[in-house]
Amino acid sequence: MEKSMGKITASTILVIMTAVFFLGSNADAAERRTVLIGARNDGRGTAFVDENGRFTGLEGETLQLIITALPQYDFELRYLPQRSLFPSLISNKVDMVHGNLRRTEEREQQAIRTRVANNWWPYILVVPESNTDIQSLKDLEGKRVVQNQNSGQALLLEKYIRNNKANIELVYSQEFVAMLADKHADATFMSPFTLNTLSDTYKNFKLKMIDDAILTGPKGTPDGDTNTYFWFRPEDTQLRDDVSAVLEKLRADGSLSKISVKFTGIDYPSKIDTEAEKELKR
Repeated sequence: MEKSMGKITASTILVIMTAVFFLGSNADAAERRTVLIGARNDGRGTAFVDENGRFTGLEGETLQLIITALPQYDFELRYLPQRSLFPSLISNKVDMVHGNLRRTEEREQQAIRTRVANNWWPYILVVPESNTDIQSLKDLEGKRVVQNQNSGQALLLEKYIRNNKANIELVYSQEFVAMLADKHADATFMSPFTLNTLSDTYKNFKLKMIDDAILTGPKGTPDGDTNTYFWFRPEDTQLRDDVSAVLEKLRADGSLSKISVKFTGIDYPSKIDTEAEKELKR
């Protein structure tokens, strides 16, 4: 009788353990979260889909490393134009966005960003190579400047025009090179990397950078931060912290620098404004 009871007990334990295993597996699957990433795929050299259908580029490769490092999430890409990235985030259409998005006062009121930066992305004044009239921000008086709508450059320039009562006409268009070539605009603001990429693409129309004319805000403010970050909805602090931890490791082991050199020839992450990062961590 005792032996029979022992067998029953062992069998019962085996059944219970098996049930718990499967229930636990189902619970893990149920808890596994799908994260929708708003990503652009129209960035020359920064974010694009190659001939093999792989999402790659400066931003694309960084994002792939983050996805690989966080197996607890199911990540899905949603390709969006640059101007739709942040609006899609704050309207709950995606859970996080990338796209070399800098801090602005407006963005910080609506979303949260990684605790560490992933890149350095200054906005520098660019004009056609033949232009000799524009040498500084002050020379934009009475001129037309073209920028992507909802871009960091547009937001900063709108504020610059307002605060300085500047007589600058801001024109919104994604075709800023065509606008400059056709003389429908006089200038634009872009990063050094963007200019290098466009110079390779538009060989018959040369642009030049006015190195000392940088569009930025006061140091210590969101507008004065030249770094870029990944962005999330305010309630997504755990996702933000997990992505931040991965970025910190990728910065420390040189992975971000290797990706930058691969696609741009320059180690842009090494230029990240660490003082601005310290401000964020206080």
